[in-house]
Amino acid sequence: MKPPRDRRPHAPQLPAHLQPITVVALTDEAEFLASSLSGCDYSGQSAKNMVLQQTLLQRVILGRTRLPRIRLTDVRMEGIDLSGADWEKARCHRVEFTGCRLVCLQLTDIRATDILMRDCNLEGAIVGAGVFRSARFENCRMGRSVFERADLRGTVFAGCDLTDADLSGSALSGVDFRGSVIEGLRAGTHDLRGVVVDPLQTLQIAALFGITVREVDDGSDAIH
Repeated sequence: MKPPRDRRPHAPQLPAHLQPITVVALTDEAEFLASSLSGCDYSGQSAKNMVLQQTLLQRVILGRTRLPRIRLTDVRMEGIDLSGADWEKARCHRVEFTGCRLVCLQLTDIRATDILMRDCNLEGAIVGAGVFRSARFENCRMGRSVFERADLRGTVFAGCDLTDADLSGSALSGVDFRGSVIEGLRAGTHDLRGVVVDPLQTLQIAALFGITVREVDDGSDAIH
């Protein structure tokens, strides 16, 4: 059986040809189906119950948007700015984020399956009570991010910077941190049971358990 790290999320299923569309403003219950959207600015807009299915978004600005109960299925996002956005109760299935800016993004009660985030900036992002299944973060900046009571079981963090991230109270069994920076990571000792780390990370994990690791005393400092 392959290790969990080799289990990659299923990629979005996009048709060979997408219909380019132009949307002036986001509206409640709007649907984007088998389409592509690029170079638009929707900063600060709000809309409820939007649906994106088999859709490609490129260089779209969604900073500070409020999009509760948005549904994304088979969606690819490239170079998207979601800084300061609030997507409460988002539902995501087979979604990829590449080179996106997600600074201080708020995701409360998100349900996400087959999610890949690659080369994204999630510094200061807040995820509250979210559930992730088959999720993978690659080369992402996640310093000071907060996952509060999130279910991250089996999630892979590959080459990420999790400096001072707070995962307290989150379910972390099977989470793979190998190759990531976890200095200052905050999590309960019970939460960390079952995580996967590399040898260089063991000292940092040991510190969270209150364990001090020292070299064996060779007796050179003994008093004669």
